[in-house]
Amino acid sequence: MSNSLIVQAIRERRKLQFIYHGKMRLVDPHVFGVSTKNHEVILSWQTGGSSSKPHDLPNWRMFETHEIHGLQMTNINFVPQSQHHNPFHSDIHTTYAAV
Repeated sequence: MSNSLIVQAIRERRKLQFIYHGKMRLVDPHVFGVSTKNHEVILSWQTGGSSSKPHDLPNWRMFETHEIHGLQMTNINFVPQSQHHNPFHSDIHTTYAAV
């Protein structure tokens, strides 16, 4: 796992692609930090790929970085989702990078 790749994707507003719980995810990373459960997490607006609730995309998702595999930064830029309520933001107590 490359923390610097996550930070770079947030700074450059570029989508990330990875495998999480056996499913490919395409996300707009908004916050990288530590959750209240003391796990490093990426708070993201998931726009594509698979999900346990595929009818519920796009939507906010929080991914624990230790469960991410095959992390890649794409060449696709994104616009931050400021108009959508983010229900997970209060679950992050330390922020390393944010849009």
